[in-house]
Amino acid sequence: MPQPRDLPIKITLAALALRAATHGVVVCEHCAEPLTADSVTKEPGPEFPARLADREDVRARFGKRPE
Repeated sequence: MPQPRDLPIKITLAALALRAATHGVVVCEHCAEPLTADSVTKEPGPEFPARLADREDVRARFGKRPE
């Protein structure tokens, strides 16, 4: 088991098809642009419980939707 002084443990991802070092990129399923923390917002999804959506603390967590 790694000790805290040994963390973080860095690894390299290797694409099996190319046998080359790579990294993962999360992209939008609609436009294929990379998603970053600055390019997305969070909002309750269609199955989010209505009983929670009306709570002030939950609304504060999601914040205002962009116009």
